[in-house]
This record gives sequence, C-alpha cells and structure tokens, in this order.
Amino acid sequence: MIQRDIIQRMIHQISAVLARMIGKNAEEQLIILEEYIQQHNGLSSEELDKISDEKLLHYLTEEMQLNPYQIESIAGVMNARGDIFIADDKNVKAIIDFRRAILLLDYVDTATAIYSFDRVDLIATIKNKLKQLQ
Repeated sequence: MIQRDIIQRMIHQISAVLARMIGKNAEEQLIILEEYIQQHNGLSSEELDKISDEKLLHYLTEEMQLNPYQIESIAGVMNARGDIFIADDKNVKAIIDFRRAILLLDYVDTATAIYSFDRVDLIATIKNKLKQLQ
C-alpha cells in the first residue's frame, strides 16, 4: 500500500512538471526538469552527466542512497530530456539520456517486486526512439 502511494505521488509530480513544460522552449524545459531533479532527488543534471554509465547505478544507490522509485523518476527526467534534445537537434545527447533511462528502468524492474505495465511500455517506447535515432 505504501509503495503504491509513493508511485502515485511520483506520477503526479512528474505529470505536473510535464504540464509546466507545455509551450516552453527547449532551454526553459530543461530548467524546469533541473528544478524537479534538484528538489526531489538532491541532484543536478550536470552532476549526473559527469558520472559514467558504469558508475551511475552505484552512485545513485550507494552514495546517494536513493530508492528505486526515486531512480525511476530520474529515468523519467532523462527520457524527457532526451525528447527535448531531439526537438533541439541534439541527437547525440538524446541517445545518451535514452540509454541511461533504460539502464535505470531495468534496475528498477529488478530491484522492485512490483511489475509495472507503464514501466515496460516506457522502456519499449525509449528503445523505439533509440532505433529511430540510429
């Protein structure tokens, strides 16, 4: 029950962030995502971008001690950033964020005992975006 409440709250928060992004340019959208990730996870996008893919999960789980649901929200931010980068013709950055989002979502799948159709759909959607970019 508690896990479901956490998930619902995080979905509501991400939905509110996405709603704020409507009609904004790429730079403004990235600022909104940055505010979200700092407020809810104590991280900055710059900080995340500096960490290699190999060390990302260790950093988030061990050093930052984030729970799987926080990690899932970071994956959502990375997916949203990837979409912004595509719209701004920064496909290399989009590919990096999409790959990292999949890495994080795969971790969440194995770390939680809750099967999520939404998560599975998101992973498939991101993989399709990657195929189109490559």
